[in-house]
Amino acid sequence: MGEYNCWLKNEVGMEQSEDSILLNVQYPPDVEVLMDPSTPVKARDKTNVMLECNVTSGNPSNLSKVRWFLDGELMKEFPECNYTSKDDSGGPFCGLDPTILSLERVDETFAGNYTCQGENVAGWGPISEPIELIVYYPPSPANIRSYPTKVVKGAEVNLECKVESAGRPDNVTYIWYRGSHQMTEITTSKHKIVPVGLETNSNFTCIAVNEGGQSDPATLFINVNAPPALFDRLKPYQGILYSAQQINLTCRVECSPLCSIIWKKNGRIIDFNNNPLYYNQTIKHDPDLQKNIFESIESTLIWNMTAWPGNKLNRTAPNSNYTCQSESNQIGPGVSSTIEIAVDYPPEDVYVSTKIVKVIEGQAPNPVKCHGKGHPNLTYKWKKNSTAEPREYGEELRLGPMIRSDSGTYICEASNKHGTENAVVYFNVMCK
Repeated sequence: MGEYNCWLKNEVGMEQSEDSILLNVQYPPDVEVLMDPSTPVKARDKTNVMLECNVTSGNPSNLSKVRWFLDGELMKEFPECNYTSKDDSGGPFCGLDPTILSLERVDETFAGNYTCQGENVAGWGPISEPIELIVYYPPSPANIRSYPTKVVKGAEVNLECKVESAGRPDNVTYIWYRGSHQMTEITTSKHKIVPVGLETNSNFTCIAVNEGGQSDPATLFINVNAPPALFDRLKPYQGILYSAQQINLTCRVECSPLCSIIWKKNGRIIDFNNNPLYYNQTIKHDPDLQKNIFESIESTLIWNMTAWPGNKLNRTAPNSNYTCQSESNQIGPGVSSTIEIAVDYPPEDVYVSTKIVKVIEGQAPNPVKCHGKGHPNLTYKWKKNSTAEPREYGEELRLGPMIRSDSGTYICEASNKHGTENAVVYFNVMCK
């Protein structure tokens, strides 16, 4: 391609022609695809992307037609002119620049390899090298499942968040919520809870996330049950004063679903409808999140002292075992707690084996014993006169050889936690 002249030459010399000829060699175009903006784009942004079929070589360089391909399939050939008797303009795509392909509100369906092919007066050139339009889009809607299906306090539960499509890019992380609280420490698809507690009894929500955005969330309610468990146990043993007017025992059982409580005396169920000596009060407690306690039932066994003979307990009755026992629920067996109850009474019938002891000076008297009744068992101490320090502890008073000044009243103090009762013995030290 260029301007050509001819030269004539003989023996005398050489001369160039006055005229020249311009040779214009036309050839089909080589093209490339330019993209704006550069990828990747995000589907959620609904970005407009412009593709340009740019001529890298070809004569002439202006293109009369352009074919656009997506993943090797022909999309459009521009200009697209459809002349009719009513429309001599050729339609909306007839006057457009064929080198420009405008993609509007791009989402993941636009993703792929784009190529173009240009035509000039010399014909169609080769198809360009592909350029990929990368569209980031979020994962498909999440789905959450848990196992095991029966969730029990103190055990474990596993939650798993799944998506059918990871979206693009496929490096997915996860957002987890318990109720409205985001658990920022968990970013994987699996969440293991151990031990299960009251706060587990909640909605759990998971969302899959990649650079393209967030999936639709999935929510699952975890219903946690609790087997019967005692957390206010009865004491193993208790003594009750026979004249007490307010006597009761209380136990509390956590269980979800809620269970009921029965009371037993010496292994036999107390029938409150036919036994006037006792009655029962029951309180249902709501769950306590701070203490991790599920719903619970509190039962109080109350002695109806107005129905007891003389409004008092029988002091001679043997110790009795009282049991608080829960029924089972669907989650676990019943639980129980037992207390041994003894009837207490203060010291009474306290006496000494000898009220007057005569002893010769210098000799030791025979031991004097102190006896009495009471519950708990009595303890004994001996004093000389009421204000003196104890001389002896125990039922027996053993004195050594006595002198005249040892004469006097010796007091036996018999005590338990409910009181003290005294008995006295008089020692008369006689001269030889």
